[in-house]
Amino acid sequence: MSRRYRTLIEVVRLGSLTKAAEKTGYTQSGITHLLNSIEAEWGVTFVARNRNGVSLTSDGERLLPFVQDLVAAEEALHEQIDACKGLETGLVRIGSFSSISTHALPRIIGSFKADYPGIDFEILHGTYSDIETWLHEGRVDLGFLVDPVDAKFESRFFFRDKIVAVLPEHFDGPTDCPLPLSEFERHPFIMIEEGDGNRFRSYFRAYGIRPRIDYSVREDAVAVAMVESGLGISLDYELSLLRAPYRVVTTDLEHPAYREIRIAWNRRRKPSPIVRTFLDFATDDGKPHQTLSEDTR
Repeated sequence: MSRRYRTLIEVVRLGSLTKAAEKTGYTQSGITHLLNSIEAEWGVTFVARNRNGVSLTSDGERLLPFVQDLVAAEEALHEQIDACKGLETGLVRIGSFSSISTHALPRIIGSFKADYPGIDFEILHGTYSDIETWLHEGRVDLGFLVDPVDAKFESRFFFRDKIVAVLPEHFDGPTDCPLPLSEFERHPFIMIEEGDGNRFRSYFRAYGIRPRIDYSVREDAVAVAMVESGLGISLDYELSLLRAPYRVVTTDLEHPAYREIRIAWNRRRKPSPIVRTFLDFATDDGKPHQTLSEDTR
């Protein structure tokens, strides 16, 4: 059952029979036969086929969450069977964004694997929006998100990440004290666009500051490189700047600000024993916060 329904989920996720065949190892005719077989068995049309690919029908939209739940339940069953046999094997699927993938996950997974060498990991890297979608669809078991987390997810605190000013080495302004916000109105500013709910923009609005936004970029590394080149100043997260190979200066802000990073999971899907074990390990007694803080010194 699991492979049939996993394939069904991949067809919907990719929106293409051809791409689903490449992903799952079926032929395209095999995928078509599988879909026809399931739809005949259920007596409903699950997906609509057209020249642009496939899309869920209204019946498919109602049924997909149950298919995802069946796949998740079967995975949890097999993990529990393995646990009863004393086998510590399984897979933890994690949705993550750049700074967490680079500076937090390698160390945590490495420590976890020392105790549970039979556990494998699949890491999907994307935006906050991507991670929410993956959690909703059951593509990942856990996802790193930033507070506030949508009510359809449960979450645990992971790390509080400070916002800092990023300045060129020879900045024409104060660098030895918290930076006055008025400096952002005096100097060209490089805005890192986070999508919906940009915290940097919200921060400035909260204090009535109108920064001189000369540049907008999508990537932290691009913004920091531009600061190094003397094109302006920026804001970024402390975690994103760990071990950054750029000659820049960072300083605290006149009014401290943070983002709270949390580990989330879908309320509708109870984490498997292996996923719960990793979740407990990653959030145990604030250990990640302490470990990451050591890197910032």
